[in-house]
Amino acid sequence: MELTAYKDLIKQIPYREHSFETKKEVWEGYQHNGHFGQFYNETFNTDPTITISRGDVFNIASKDATSGIFSTILWGYPKGYTRGNNMDILFPLFLEQVEYLSNLLSTKKHITTGEMEQVLKTCKGIGLSTLSKLLYFFNVKLESHGCLIFDTRIIGVLNNNQFTEFNSLVNIREHNKERFYPDYLKICAELSAKHGYKPDQLELFLFLFGNNLKNQ
Repeated sequence: MELTAYKDLIKQIPYREHSFETKKEVWEGYQHNGHFGQFYNETFNTDPTITISRGDVFNIASKDATSGIFSTILWGYPKGYTRGNNMDILFPLFLEQVEYLSNLLSTKKHITTGEMEQVLKTCKGIGLSTLSKLLYFFNVKLESHGCLIFDTRIIGVLNNNQFTEFNSLVNIREHNKERFYPDYLKICAELSAKHGYKPDQLELFLFLFGNNLKNQ
């Protein structure tokens, strides 16, 4: 099927309102962990459950890099880092990288593919799904295109070859996703410019509907 048929729908997607709910209990095991502990106490000070939107994360990231990083994680992994799988192993590793990531995201608004690959190689506990979220919320460009979230669900849509516009990405897999990410961003940017919607709206459309549509 072709995305052209859905362009009017995509234009209406309220991507900044896209929200998730997360609970204090998910993160309480790390409440004494330095900067995250401070963020945890401030965030859950009055309510054990919070709802955080993309717009919230953008706003927080624009004011404070460290809080922006933690907000990205709460939004992106509301049930626990990497959805709670191996959280006790991976989240402490991630927390060790926060200072480095804070400096990187505060100072670099354009990165190359090689620099992205180096970050993934250097930072333990961080995969492309997490890094793409951080790059997205900090408005970083990869090569010449704005970064977008690139998680397992998006990769599944591309792999299933649902839309002809993404045919060139049909061979994407978990092991080669870094190589295809720049091409994905380029295609999203070109389609968005052509049809008059935002790349963010296209990415969220793929996330919400990509594997749940059938040609009639």
